[in-house]
Amino acid sequence: MSILMKIFLSISITTIVSMSIFVNYIINIKKQEAQAKLTEKIEYHKKINQDTIAQLLFDLNKNILTTNLKALSIDEDILKIELIDFSEVVNITIDKKINSTSKIIKNSIPLKISQEHLGTLNIYYSDTSILETVQKYKEAIIEATIIVLFLLLGIIYYFVNKTIKSINYLSHATKEISSGNLDFEININSKDEVAQLAQNFDSMRNSLKNRIDTINQQLDFQHLLMESINVPIFIKDDKLNYVNCNKSFAKFYGKTKEEIIGSNISIFKDNTLIEEQKQVDNEVLKSEKAKSKFCKVKNFKGNIKDVIIYKNYFKDDKTNTRLIIGTYLDITEINKAKEKIEKFNEELQQKVYERTEELEESNEELQATINNLKQTQDKLIEAEKLASLGSLVAGVAHEINTPVGIGLTGVTHLLEETKKISALYKEDKITQEDFEKYLSLSDDISKLVNTNLERTAQLVKSFKQISVDQTSEDERKFFLDKYIYDILFSLKNIIKKNHVDVDISSDDNIELYSYPGYFSQIITNLIINSIKHGFKHKTDGKIDIALKKEEDTVFIIYKDNGKGIKEENIAKIFEPFFTTNRDKGSTGLGLNIIYNIITSKLKGSIVCNSEENKGVEFTIKINLS
Repeated sequence: MSILMKIFLSISITTIVSMSIFVNYIINIKKQEAQAKLTEKIEYHKKINQDTIAQLLFDLNKNILTTNLKALSIDEDILKIELIDFSEVVNITIDKKINSTSKIIKNSIPLKISQEHLGTLNIYYSDTSILETVQKYKEAIIEATIIVLFLLLGIIYYFVNKTIKSINYLSHATKEISSGNLDFEININSKDEVAQLAQNFDSMRNSLKNRIDTINQQLDFQHLLMESINVPIFIKDDKLNYVNCNKSFAKFYGKTKEEIIGSNISIFKDNTLIEEQKQVDNEVLKSEKAKSKFCKVKNFKGNIKDVIIYKNYFKDDKTNTRLIIGTYLDITEINKAKEKIEKFNEELQQKVYERTEELEESNEELQATINNLKQTQDKLIEAEKLASLGSLVAGVAHEINTPVGIGLTGVTHLLEETKKISALYKEDKITQEDFEKYLSLSDDISKLVNTNLERTAQLVKSFKQISVDQTSEDERKFFLDKYIYDILFSLKNIIKKNHVDVDISSDDNIELYSYPGYFSQIITNLIINSIKHGFKHKTDGKIDIALKKEEDTVFIIYKDNGKGIKEENIAKIFEPFFTTNRDKGSTGLGLNIIYNIITSKLKGSIVCNSEENKGVEFTIKINLS
C-alpha cells in the first residue's frame, strides 16, 4: 500500500469516526431538547388544567368538562384522557384509539377544592412525536454529514496527494543530491511546511555545494602549495611506504613521483641514513607525536646536504588511517654562512677590542675638553655678570662726577670769596654791604654744595646696595617696586644716554623675602638686552614693567617696543651662547643667565612672546610659597 493510501485511509477513518461521534452527540442533544419540551408541556397542562377542571368537577358541569377535555385531547402527544370523580357522578374517558408502540407517559393530576379531593385527571402522553422529530433530524443531519464527509475526503485527498507529490519530489531530490548532483535545484511552489522543508533542503544543498567547493579549493590550493613550495615534502603510511610527495622531494632524489609513490625508503640507493630514518618513523608512529632530527643526506648528485627532517603524525579516526607527514629543511648554506659569521665575529671582536681601547683614550680627551668648556662657560657667565656690573659702575661714576664737580667748583668759589672778605676785614675796609653780599653768596654756595653732596650720597648708597646684592646673593626683605626704582636710578646714565623711557606700574606694597640680587640681575640684563638688541637703530625706545601679586605668586611683565624676535629664534633665546649679534661682541649669555636665575634660584618660570618689528614681552612668574 502506498504512503498516499495509508495517509488518506488514516485521515478518512479518523474523520468518519469523528463525524459519527459528532453526529451522535448532536442527535442526543436534539432528543434531550424534545424530551425537555414534552416535560415542559406536561407541567404546563398540569398547571393550567388542575384548578379549572377541579372547579368544573365541583360544579358537576359535565358538558363543559367534556368540551375542555376534548380540546385538550387535540394535542398530538396526548393518547388518552381519564377524569375520575370520587363521587362517581362525572367520569369521562377520551381515548384516541391509536396503536402506538412508543413509550406512554402517564400524568396524574389530583383535583382538589379547599383541601377536598374531588377526583383525579389522568393524561396519557406518547413520545412518538419526539421519536419522529429526532428521526427526521437524524436523517437530515446524516445526509448533510455524508455530503460534508465526501467533500472533506475529497479535499483531504487533494491536499494529501499534493503533499505526497511534494514529498516524492523531495525524495527524488535527495537521491539526486546524495548521488553527487549538487546542481539539482529544489522548486516547490507552495507556502506550507513542505515548501519550507524544501527550502531548507535547498539551503542545505547550496551549503553543501559551497562547502565542497571550498574544500575542493582548499585541496587544490594545498596541492598547488605542496607542489610549488621549494621544500621536499612526503607522506608515508604506517607501513612506511610513500603515498604522496611533491616535485621538490622527487627532484632531491632524482626520481619521478610515480617511481616514489608506493615504494619505501630503500628505493634511494647509497643513502647511509635509511635505518636511522626508519627508526624515527617508528618513534613517530609509536608516540603519535612530531619528531625532528638533524642529519646528513646525499642527493641524487651525490652531494652531502645538511638537513633537518621534520616528521609529524596524522590519524583519521573515521577511516583509522595513520600517516607520517615529513619535510626536509636544507640548512647546508645556513651552516656555511654560520661558519663565516663565526669567523667574522672573531675578527669583529678583535676589531671591537682594538676600537674600544682607542675610544677609551678618545673619551678621556673628550672629558677633559668638556671640563675645559664647562670652566670656560662658568668664566663667561661670571664675565657677563661683571660686564653688567661694570656698566652699572660706569653709569654711576658718570652720575657721581657731575654733582661732585659742581660741589668742588662751589667750594673753590666759596674759598676765594672767603679770602677776599678776610683781606678786606684785615685792612678794615669791609663794609656792611660787602659782608651781607658775602653772607648771601655763602648761603647759596652752601645750599648748592649740600644738594649735590646729598645726590652723590644717594647714588653711592643705591650703587652700594645693588652691587652688594649682585655679589653676595643674600636673602632679605625688600619692597619690589622701590628696589626696581633703585636699579633704574643706578642705570639712569645708560637709560638716558640711549633715549629710553622706562615706566613702572605696580600693585601696592609688594614686599618679598627673597634674593634682591637676582631681581637686580634680571632687570639689569633685560634692560641692557633691550638697549643692545631691541632698540638698535631706534631713538624712541620705551620699556613698560608691570608688577602684580596674586595670592602667593608674583608676576613681572616686561615689555619693550623694539624690533622683536624672529619666530624661528624664539625657542632658542634662552639657550647658552645663542645670539644674533655675535659680530658686535655679544656672548649670548644674558637671557640664559636670566633663565637659570628664575628657574633654578627663584623656582619660577619665564615665557617670551614676540613678533618681528612689534617688540617683545617677557612674563616672569615666581611662586613665593
